[in-house]
Amino acid sequence: MSALIEDFNSFFTKYQEAWNSCNPDEMISLLSKELVVRWARPGNNISDWGYEEDCEGWKKAFDQYREGNPKWMFHDPIVTPVQANEVMAVYWVTFEVHGESNGKINLFVETFRKESDGWKKIRSYSESSIPKETVNATYL
Repeated sequence: MSALIEDFNSFFTKYQEAWNSCNPDEMISLLSKELVVRWARPGNNISDWGYEEDCEGWKKAFDQYREGNPKWMFHDPIVTPVQANEVMAVYWVTFEVHGESNGKINLFVETFRKESDGWKKIRSYSESSIPKETVNATYL
């Protein structure tokens, strides 16, 4: 399993770089067509979607933030195998635009599968827009 984790860690660095590239095509190339997403926001607002909606979401987000030189910071990812060819990553993400933090933090639990053409995200769950000051500083 250590070879799987080593391979995944190499991919996960590329995943973070793709996220920070603001290139939707690069990010979309890392998604499985079987992707399932659940996004939880304050006030118990829950949204579920799949591959097509996620592709549109990346395009809109990158379009919205591109001019502000956005930077997403990934904090201490925890990774573990969940199947012979799947790895789960749990991590916090903070965000800056125009060099300033938006004061929020998101928690991600995502599962990636090694496929014939590389690693692909197959599941994602996020608790989003958590005020940064409420999160234990140990995680940041």
